[in-house]
Amino acid sequence: MAKPPTPKSVDAIQHDDAKRKNIPTAEYQSVLDEAQKKLSDAFRALSAEALRSNNQSFLDLAKAALERFQEGARGDLYHRFR
Repeated sequence: MAKPPTPKSVDAIQHDDAKRKNIPTAEYQSVLDEAQKKLSDAFRALSAEALRSNNQSFLDLAKAALERFQEGARGDLYHRFR
């Protein structure tokens, strides 16, 4: 034979606050997802800009080095065929 249901008090139904602190609600999770998307987009934009800047700096340095090399080569050719 089944036991009759025992009456429950409000204290038995309430959750312990310490256990509930780390359980995100649906609203909290959507806020976290949106923040993560914004941070990801910002990082992507910043890293793309840094890469463009780095590439441009490399090209500028390479051009300057090549110009110095060409000037030296012109001087060598001038002295050889003079």
